[in-house]
Amino acid sequence: MFVYTTSVYVEVNGYYTLLIRRSATDPSKPKFWEVPGGHIDILLEDESDLLIRQEALRELVEESGIRALPHQLREIDTQRDTTHKTFVLALPKKPTVILSREHDKYMWWTPNQPLPHPIRIQVQEKLQ
Repeated sequence: MFVYTTSVYVEVNGYYTLLIRRSATDPSKPKFWEVPGGHIDILLEDESDLLIRQEALRELVEESGIRALPHQLREIDTQRDTTHKTFVLALPKKPTVILSREHDKYMWWTPNQPLPHPIRIQVQEKLQ
């Protein structure tokens, strides 16, 4: 089975996690909080790990302006959904965030804060 979507949890010092909010005009889940990610825009002829990572990084740049290299992504085991790959990008300091038009707000969430509402269930499950 092929991978069709990706997500990237940007973590700073293992404590802060980047959350971005979809804009009010977005047709898919308006004002929902999530992490950068989305659909793979190229046809994958095989399950190339490098191509999947590159697509995850493309989405990361498009949605947050954050740039990284494929080897910086650590894959998280997501056995429930074989069509989705989840990665963590661990950084030593908060990068500059430049949101796309799809998103209107961002926050650096910490475990001692309540999760914002509404939030994608997959993100809520990962962060709790």
